[in-house]
Amino acid sequence: MPQSSQQVLEWVLKPAPNCSTGQIEAGSSSVLKTSSNCDQSIGQNKVGKTERFDLVTLSLIVALLSALYLVLPENNCQSCTIAESIQPLPGLKWVGISTYAAVLLGRLRFGWKHWLKGALLALLGAHICLAVYLIQFQILCLPCIICALSITAGAAILLFRKQVSWQFAAVVVSTSALAFAGASALASKVERINLENAIKESIGYANLHRQPGSGLTLYAFTVPNCRHCRDFEQTDLKAVKDRFGDRVTVSFHPAPPKLHNVPVLILAGKEKMLIVGRPRKTEKLIHMIDKNLAADSRL
Repeated sequence: MPQSSQQVLEWVLKPAPNCSTGQIEAGSSSVLKTSSNCDQSIGQNKVGKTERFDLVTLSLIVALLSALYLVLPENNCQSCTIAESIQPLPGLKWVGISTYAAVLLGRLRFGWKHWLKGALLALLGAHICLAVYLIQFQILCLPCIICALSITAGAAILLFRKQVSWQFAAVVVSTSALAFAGASALASKVERINLENAIKESIGYANLHRQPGSGLTLYAFTVPNCRHCRDFEQTDLKAVKDRFGDRVTVSFHPAPPKLHNVPVLILAGKEKMLIVGRPRKTEKLIHMIDKNLAADSRL
């Protein structure tokens, strides 16, 4: 077993056994071994040497770098921040980073073994769900898009180079996608309700009412240096003031500790509504305010 950090690095970067020629290195001597079921590495060239960085490996590196970009909270999109708050996992991004790193190190150490190809196809299933989520909710999160496209490209290369069968790929991808979608939907639904209840309790939701003389009071709970809060103030809030004028009163407050780096909005009129995060479109916020004002027959 490697003892020092240098030995660990040498162990990780050591080429995989040469399956195409049947030659396996043992200490300083070479032993010839024939095997009909040896996995052919994607990165092997015509003379049987293992290339370090083929296109599939490159796709994993791109996905890993994109995920690492999200380590800093200020780089997170609003949906990523909310997703991390409602997931029971320590951090959704860390699950992705750990998985990318594990598959990448396995490839560098062992070559493209069959189980590593299966792991990449399982990642494809999870990223198909991610792509559907991004499209469904019209989310433009560049690092998430790059991760999804990189894993899809790597898996496509595996298939078109016939490194795995289409039947095997279909089973692994569909099983992974169903498992990921089911687990995420169940966990997100329960945890989002818990998150909203925690926010309501921390901000005193029951005590927030429409201010006297106002058709509707918009309570905005924001965080200093939060880009999503800043976008809300510069774009959405300006549109609301231009549209409704004095009929809508705005009241700013510090954001609750449970949720950081996204605004929390309360529409307090005849009806009361909690909005976690900035609405994806300004028109949607205006429509909600219009509907709330229309419910009050005095206005």
